[in-house]
Amino acid sequence: MNTQPVTPRPYRLGKRAVLFFSIVWLVNTRERAYFTVWSFVLILLFLSFQAVLQAQTGLSWGGQTVMPGYAEIRVRWHGDWDGPNSFALLFVLGAAMTMEFIFGPYGAGTRLWAVALSSMYFVAIFLTNSRGAVLALLGMTAL
Repeated sequence: MNTQPVTPRPYRLGKRAVLFFSIVWLVNTRERAYFTVWSFVLILLFLSFQAVLQAQTGLSWGGQTVMPGYAEIRVRWHGDWDGPNSFALLFVLGAAMTMEFIFGPYGAGTRLWAVALSSMYFVAIFLTNSRGAVLALLGMTAL
């Protein structure tokens, strides 16, 4: 039996709202927007490395194991991304951002970095084994 207290929903919504508005109010120039996008993309690189590590060894640095109860490997993370499906959607968002860098008006160096990053995100999506994330990735690519 789980004896930990459950956090009330309005409090969790409030935490997310504070985070959302702090980002929106701080990202008010083009340079800050680029910094925010690249920060998100690099954090996802770390998370994709953790997904590969979790798939190979069964354990990530955070102590998270693969999703139990499945015959196939389904990696996950902590907190809001403790399920493979929600964890995979982070990588779909990252792939959308890096595809902009691949097909946008950027230099060859930026495009190479973006191809490397999106390939790591594709591997992480594969390791989550989330059909919904693959459909979201296909839909995002089509748009």
